[in-house]
Amino acid sequence: MSGSETSRGLKWKSEYPIQDIHQVALRSIDGPEALVDFTDENGKQRLVLRGFPVLENAHEFLNECHKIRIIDRNSAEGNSLEFNRWRIEIWDEDNPYCSFNCDAFEVMQFDERNRISIAARISVRTATPMPSRPCDYCLALQDDSVFADFSLDEEGRIYLRRISYDGFGCNSGIGKVGKMSVADSQVFVRAVQSNEVNDPQMLALLLNYFSSNSRILWADALEEHALVSAPEYETD
Repeated sequence: MSGSETSRGLKWKSEYPIQDIHQVALRSIDGPEALVDFTDENGKQRLVLRGFPVLENAHEFLNECHKIRIIDRNSAEGNSLEFNRWRIEIWDEDNPYCSFNCDAFEVMQFDERNRISIAARISVRTATPMPSRPCDYCLALQDDSVFADFSLDEEGRIYLRRISYDGFGCNSGIGKVGKMSVADSQVFVRAVQSNEVNDPQMLALLLNYFSSNSRILWADALEEHALVSAPEYETD
């Protein structure tokens, strides 16, 4: 691949140089995705790449990355592609040293990333606790396919009493589940009481709580219902 940089078909590029790549996460929900968190002159951002062959060593080839460019192959090559339309070029200081194609991409500022990508994965509403399932707070998640019952202890800390999943049943044997911190518990209670359970801070709190207790809460059920954090690959 030539080291000369042309603008033919160029749709997006990071500012040179990329100062730091914080993480690369690979996941598959509706299809394979790569999530790349990086910092350039525009601040901390997330690049989401969708619909490409999952590259197990994605974090390795991004270690030397100084710039990312995305080319519209339809414009650059005169194609009419619906899939594999976008060519992702990974550059060092002067030359592209890796490229691959994907179906779609999205670039988000860090604040937008928290607000959009987490919200896109989790739906939550408050539900009325059932007499047969005593608790202080009940949440219905993922279009009512998951119900989670929480209580507040004497120290003001929220903990999960039971959780039930469509296709897996009810997990009520979770006596050793961790409790939220007092600060997180206050966020939880405020969100429920004000009926703002879809606030990004609340959604991130729930996702982190489920992920940190995934072994007790049936990891396969959490993964099936997209309630665990994506696996992350550190680049340091």
